[in-house]
Amino acid sequence: MLHFIDLTHTIRPGMPLFPGTPEPALTEAGSLEAQGYRETDLHFFSHVGTHMDAPAHVLPSGLFLDQLDIQRFGGRAILVDCREASGWISLSWLKSAPVELQAGDYLLLYTGWSHCWDTPAYYDGFPLLTPEAIDFLAYKQVRGIGLDALSVDGLADESLPNHKRLLGAGILIIENLTNLDNLPAHIPFIFAALPLKYGNADGAPVRAVAFWEE
Repeated sequence: MLHFIDLTHTIRPGMPLFPGTPEPALTEAGSLEAQGYRETDLHFFSHVGTHMDAPAHVLPSGLFLDQLDIQRFGGRAILVDCREASGWISLSWLKSAPVELQAGDYLLLYTGWSHCWDTPAYYDGFPLLTPEAIDFLAYKQVRGIGLDALSVDGLADESLPNHKRLLGAGILIIENLTNLDNLPAHIPFIFAALPLKYGNADGAPVRAVAFWEE
């Protein structure tokens, strides 16, 4: 039997956002009483909630999500538990994973920060990949990384060095995952994060899921 885990936060007003991002607005556009059907007017920015960053997000010649092959949006994945990383996710943390990372894999980093969702603690102190760790991921030719924190860069670093290093190496980024504590750390599993498809997508909300055979 396949076991599925939803790794996606719900988009809603009042949800945690990258500082400066306007909050989503979900407005009733049709009701059963007035129109005979339900419909909602959705308004939110492209990097809201659980979302994927495109290379075009930070790179002048980077591709947009709608230009990428759909094969890029999922595949074999492994989990690395980084809850004790103390600020930095180093190469040694990545090499300590019980499952060996392979080319084409997705790497999911369980920082534990999703447990701070809806609190001020979510915005500060989450661990970041070191340059050496990113170089290792590029060498391994991973397909993407995902994490249960707000960003792959610290909020004070406006130059976004980790975004540029990862996306420049062809590694897609998924931020604001949740429920990573429900994933197996001792076996690989299948991960998929399908972005909303719109023209020139510099980023997009995703429905992220993981599944494996039990």
